[in-house]
Amino acid sequence: MKIGTFTEARHSLVEKYRDMFRRRYVVIALWCQLALIFGMLCAYLVVRTSVDIQIVWTAFAVFIVGLPALTLGLGIGGILPGTQRKKSL
Repeated sequence: MKIGTFTEARHSLVEKYRDMFRRRYVVIALWCQLALIFGMLCAYLVVRTSVDIQIVWTAFAVFIVGLPALTLGLGIGGILPGTQRKKSL
């Protein structure tokens, strides 16, 4: 493998941040960030197709507030991948 390739750089970053991604709260934060991005996209699509102000507030409440809150709850509960609690001996 040549030095300076993308796969070598990726491998270096994975090794550098491996311990950080093993922490449960980091994975939960990443899941919430992903849900917020997806919620904003869905809210934008709903608002773009609707003119009714009530639907705008409903889209905001459901997608931008509700989806990340649901993800946070599922992450704390250990249901999402990477957020399971380690069993103590």
